[in-house]
Amino acid sequence: MAINRKDVVTRTAVGAVYVLIMGVCTLLSWWTTLAAVCVTAGLCVWEFLSMAKSAGMHPYRSIGTVTAVCIPLAMALNAGGTHIVALGLGVAFLGGILCLLRFFVHEQDSIVDVAITVFAFLYVGLTLGSFLLLRDFDPGFGGGVMCLLILLSIWGNDAFAYLGGSAFGK
Repeated sequence: MAINRKDVVTRTAVGAVYVLIMGVCTLLSWWTTLAAVCVTAGLCVWEFLSMAKSAGMHPYRSIGTVTAVCIPLAMALNAGGTHIVALGLGVAFLGGILCLLRFFVHEQDSIVDVAITVFAFLYVGLTLGSFLLLRDFDPGFGGGVMCLLILLSIWGNDAFAYLGGSAFGK
């Protein structure tokens, strides 16, 4: 598969805007990082579950998105405490219960719909919540730089994986 130049230009432009916003939010303060992480969690889960829906599944997008946003918020409430992840896992548990309740009410839904929704909010919510906790280790500028370096390594890896897959993939 050849690299589609228009697709690369679009991805680069959108990525540059996202990197700029996320970089500024990460460097400014812990609170702006929290806001950026929550927005990112919601967008990521919504997009992932939309792709699952286009693949023929029926995920619970609203439950998954709200739960993914609430997990980092819950972890932020307990930042600096002794059981940091417990509140985030509690929110995830409630999201899982809501998915199961909806599953038992709607007979046309399958357990795969529950599984893909729970996977989405657990993976995204706990990962971004953990990133927020890394930012909390040093609430000053140094913590922002550390987190920005982590983000840059992730974005670089993703960009080269896309380019390599486009150039050498089927």
